[in-house]
Amino acid sequence: MTQQTILYRKIFAAFGLVILVICILCVASRDSLAKLDPRRFPHWVDPKIDPKTLAYECSGGSDAGPIVYLKETIGFDYAFFSILRPNLPDDSAAAARYEIALQKDDNGKWFVTEIWYGQRCQKGRGHQNFSIEPCE
Repeated sequence: MTQQTILYRKIFAAFGLVILVICILCVASRDSLAKLDPRRFPHWVDPKIDPKTLAYECSGGSDAGPIVYLKETIGFDYAFFSILRPNLPDDSAAAARYEIALQKDDNGKWFVTEIWYGQRCQKGRGHQNFSIEPCE
């Protein structure tokens, strides 16, 4: 790689980080969401796996029912997704919301840097806003 290419990659990485921070701050408040340990979620070995697939798997994959991407931002070495899982196959929780930040390492592998989670209860089973509080 030439010096100019390295410089451009560093500039794009810094710009991507700024955009990621802005995206995180622009999404609805996380005050009612729980921050989860990103080490609990898969780290892909294959650099060809795209960040959207990783976010999909981190939010429950096909077992969690339908998925709605509320916000999606993908850059050169960063990605951010705000995901809604409506109509959960659960008798107490109606929906789940995830905020997932991803980054690409030097080998091109995507990994989870931050993940936030909240759930909304079924009617008559507890809170109707997204919260970490358990449903009844």
